[in-house]
This record gives sequence, structure tokens and C-alpha cells, in this order.
Amino acid sequence: MKVKKTINHLLISGALVALLFSHTSAIRAEPDNEENTHLVIGDNNGTGISPEDLERLYEWLKELFEDQDQGSHDDEDLEDEGDFEDDEDFEDDEDFEDDEDFEDDDLDNDEDESELEQHCDVDTETLDEEEECEHITLSEPGEGFGYVNPNPASDETIHAVSLTAANEASRFLTQATMGANYPLISQVASQGHEEWLEAQFNAPIGLTIPYADFLTARLNAAEDADSEADIDALFEVQGAPESYFGYAWWTQAMTSPDLVRQRVATALTEIFVIGTTVEEIGENPIALATYYDLLLNNSFGNFKDLLLDVTMSPAMGVYLSHLGNARANSDKGTFPDENYAREVMQLFSIGLFELNLDGSHKLDNSGNPIPTYDNNTIREFAKVFTGLGNGGEEPSFQNELERDVDFSIPMSMYEPYHDNTSKQLLNGQVLSAGQSGLQDIQGAIDNLFNHPNVGPFFGRLLIQRLVTSNPSPAYIARVSAAFEGDVNSKRGDMKAVIRAILLDPEATNPPELANNAQGKLREPMLRAMHLSRAFNAVSHDRTYNDIGDSLHEATKQVIFGSPSVFNFFQSDYSPLGELSRNELVSPEFQITSTSSIISVKNYLAFALSEDGPLEEELGSAVTRLQLDAELALNDEELLNRLDTKLTYGTMTPTTRTVVSETIANLEGEQKVRTAIYLIMISPDYTTAI
Repeated sequence: MKVKKTINHLLISGALVALLFSHTSAIRAEPDNEENTHLVIGDNNGTGISPEDLERLYEWLKELFEDQDQGSHDDEDLEDEGDFEDDEDFEDDEDFEDDEDFEDDDLDNDEDESELEQHCDVDTETLDEEEECEHITLSEPGEGFGYVNPNPASDETIHAVSLTAANEASRFLTQATMGANYPLISQVASQGHEEWLEAQFNAPIGLTIPYADFLTARLNAAEDADSEADIDALFEVQGAPESYFGYAWWTQAMTSPDLVRQRVATALTEIFVIGTTVEEIGENPIALATYYDLLLNNSFGNFKDLLLDVTMSPAMGVYLSHLGNARANSDKGTFPDENYAREVMQLFSIGLFELNLDGSHKLDNSGNPIPTYDNNTIREFAKVFTGLGNGGEEPSFQNELERDVDFSIPMSMYEPYHDNTSKQLLNGQVLSAGQSGLQDIQGAIDNLFNHPNVGPFFGRLLIQRLVTSNPSPAYIARVSAAFEGDVNSKRGDMKAVIRAILLDPEATNPPELANNAQGKLREPMLRAMHLSRAFNAVSHDRTYNDIGDSLHEATKQVIFGSPSVFNFFQSDYSPLGELSRNELVSPEFQITSTSSIISVKNYLAFALSEDGPLEEELGSAVTRLQLDAELALNDEELLNRLDTKLTYGTMTPTTRTVVSETIANLEGEQKVRTAIYLIMISPDYTTAI
């Protein structure tokens, strides 16, 4: 059984709660032989979802939308689970009714009242009503924050290509980017995957620092002026500083022409993890933007430079506590912090066990995996990462209570705090005593970079993020060989690795030829981005602010929102059931639950509701999907176009029939929005093959 079929069974079980809450009599819970509880439909014997059950599921989906005019759905089933934090967001769960379904508090349509005027009305107790708006000039709704997006408008030319070529290009772009509209799909289909990819390697970099810095500088100016009114007004209009990086990331992901670089850098945030759970990082947009731009700059460079830059990053230094890490002091009984020394090996470079080129474990004479390092190795590497402190105009080696970190530049070395004794590294390499701190760090990075594990370890992680959860040993070996280098590339060449991943037969073969292990569950964050990019979400000033906030609250996934250094999910996570029995993994299932399925469905319902924005307005123009191209199509053409854009020709006959019958009596945007919604909550879309 293919991974897609197995994942579909699990997804549908959860989706029943989300989509069929008006039919709870058809669902029952039964324990399995592992003393877990799973959902069963009708007379199902508990072994899985049969094709007949799937058809029944879609029949109930049709009823869900046909009954909405009668307001027949009971919200209590969802409210009792806490799935809606505020029941004013939806009335009777009529996701596709007119905008009167949304409360005035959720969608403010008063075009005459500016964001600043709203602030003035709110806080009259602390600010004089006639003076509170005099200090600073802010935007009217629809005018944006005043930031000028430097990215060029995208090319909307549609090239004449075959349906097969369009579907192949759509699948390639699903792996290589964060989503594509039809003009881009047709461009890649016409130009060819390899030629387009090579052009992407030379596309200008869409950095996030400029926008994050623009917003931060404006807030700093108000704080420097010691104007409480200005500060309060800015918070009302552009939100809190912890949101600024999100604005910048969404804006670049939506408008920057370096589509592959943005996708790879986003994947790298889930490998070289830092997180907003550390307050010092989460509340500092410059820390996040500088670190993300570091990943952008290294996405097409060399892995060794990437590993060195990550090591020297103050954001990483704060997150894994090697900033301010001092050498051992026998008088005080203190020793170097081992946190980064451990994770740079376990998570960032070589992993726990020695690997063959194809990613399989090397075994000792007893048939056991061979560890790559031990506790003594960690202690030796910890000595390497001592002496790093704050850089900037006022450099200092500060402790945690005193430091004011400059996140915009790499850390500096403070030799008196560095351990200058010899260090025993991997594979017998020794760093000589008396070297400078930076020489030690460079030597340690070289030692890790040249370890034979790096190619298969890092290659598998990047394949998982871009293409499939269970790459074959042969696929990993081909990517590892690209990492090793040849006559055309050096060891660690990221462009060579990316070519090998995206152009490999396992990535490009037609989906119907996929092997039994191929496929991956789409991440919630990427589903939201795909919706926005596929349907040309736009705002007046081409900035994208707050789009991810509600999805993060619902699904706990947003850029840099990982709860730990182990990412949102672990690369070897395998949910109980058929996947684990067949020794297959599905990392994204670690953040998938009945609640998250409901939450994603609700997010899509809100974004696709009649005249609904992707998020509530904040300072800039409301971001809305553009559906003019789809509105011009008849039903058959519409389904063909959506199949290409969303499921690259893999929509099943069952899904197609249900969507076709559901939209048959709908008109205009409601027809298009309903069709998109049904496809994006179907197993055909949620699993990418």
C-alpha cells in the first residue's frame, strides 16, 4: 500500500470530526490491539477506511454544503473541543455565506475610519482626544505601512503548453517553491525544469532585513522621542515587534523572484533550528531576519560556509547558549556549555550513527549501529566553542543578565575566555594547543564538514523537506554523491545538491509510477503559502502582514515557531499503524491531530469565504485572493485548472465527481471558492506524491 493511501486513511479519520460533526451517529470510537482509540465509520471493522467509506465521506461533504442555507449544523461539537476560540468568527459554520456571516469585530468594513482614528477612539483615558494623533503620521487602511516593496511585479504571461507538461511543471514547482500560479506553471512547462532552475540560481536575493528594519526603525524613533502616544499608535497600526519578521518573510515569499532560494532557506529553518520560544530572539525582528537572511545567502553556496555562519550567528549563540560560553574555571568549578557542541553534530551535520553513502547504518561485528561520537567528543567540541561574545560597536563578553546582543553581525572571539588547550575531534584529528579561538572553530567546522556522514545525513533531511518522506537508498546515494562533488563541483556545493534532489527520477517520475513508500504530508504553513501564491493574493502596497498568525495559533506552525531545536517534527517520526509496521516515516504527522485538521479546515474556510481576507486588516491593505482567471472558466475547465494548480493532475475520479456535483448549482466566486476549498481539504491535496 502506498504512503498516500495510508496517510489518507489517517487523515480521513481525523477529518470526519472536522467535516462531519453533524453526522456523529455515523462515527464511533473503538480500541485497537495496541490499546489506542481510532475512529470508525459505520460498519467498518476498524482496519481502515474502505473505498465505500470514502465515497460516503464525500456524500456527507456534499450535504454539509447543501445544508448550509438552512443553518442545520450544530457548533457545540466543535466549541466543546475548544476548536473555536471565539464563536463570533463563524456563524453556524456557514463557511461560504455572504460576509454578514462574520461579526463586525472580525471584519471592519468602515472605509472612512483610519487605523489611527480607531486607536484614538480606543484609548481616550490615557491620551488626549484632540492631541493623541498629532505626533506621527500613519497610514489609512489600504495605504500600507509606507514601505516600498522593491521586488518587480511577476510575469503574468500564460504560455501555450500541453496539459501533461503543465501538470509536470506544477509538481516540480510544488517541490521547488512555496506555490505557483498558472502563469508560472506554464512558463516552467515551456522553458523546461532544468533551464528554469539554473536561472533561479542567478535570481537576486530577496532579503528580509530591509522590511523588518524599516518597521523597527520607525518604532525606535518613537521610543527615542519618548512619545507614549506615538508608540501606542504604532502598536495599534503595525503590531508588536515580534510580528515584524513575519511580515517581511511573507512579503518576500510572496513577491521575491528567487522562489527556489526562499523555499530552500525555509527548509533550512527546519534543520538549523532557532526558535521564538527564546524571548530574546522572538521579540527581536532583526535577530530573526538576520538569521533567515544568513540561510538565504548560503542556500546556493557551500555547506561548509553555511555551517560556519550558523555557528557564528548570535541568534544561534543565544538559542544554543554558546554565546558567552567561557573556558573551564577550576577555582569556580565551572565547565564549558555543551549544548551547541552536541547539536552541531547530532542535528546539523553527522547524526548519531555512522552512515553508508545511501543513508543506511554502518554496523559493528555484533550487527549494531556504530555511534558517530560519545560524551568525551562532546566535551572536546565544547572547548572549541568557548570565548564567543557579542560583536557590534560595543563588543563585550557578557553574561546573560548583562548582555545587549547585536544580532546584526557575527559573534566576536574573546581570547581570555577561550580554552586554548588541545582538542581531540572526530576520526583522530587533534587541534593543537595554543591556537587562536577562531582557528579552533575553523578546524572543528572542517572536521565536521569532511566527515563521510554529512552527505547522506544532510541530503536525506533536505529530500524530506522538499520531495518525499521516505527516499529510497538509491535516491539518497545519488544526492550524497552530488554532495561529495565531482569534476564540475566542489564538496558541499549546495546547488549541486539541490539539482540532484529536484531533478532526480524519484522526484520527476509520473505520480502513477511512484513506489510504495513515496509521498509526504503537506505542512500547514506551506498549505497557507500555496493557497496565497496559487491564487495571486495581493494587497494594495504589495506587503503581506499577519497572514500566518491565525494559522500559527491554530496549528502551532509558523516560520521559526518550533517548540525546540528538534523542529516541529522529527525526521524519523512514524505514527502508530501501517506506516510504523512497514518501517516508514511521516514527520509531519507529529503535528497532525484531529484538532489541527479542524484548524486548517477553518483557516481555509475563512480565507476562501465570500470577500474574506486572508487575515484581518492590520495597517496595510487587506490581502485577498484574485480569482478572475478561474471565474472565466466553465465547470469542466475550472476543475482541470484546479487539478493542475493544486494536485498536478492526480485528482481522483471520486474527488472530481463530488466537487463537480457540489458546485453545479453555485455561481460566480462561491462556485470557485467552494471548489478550491473542497480540493484543498481532500486527501488528494493534503498528501503530495
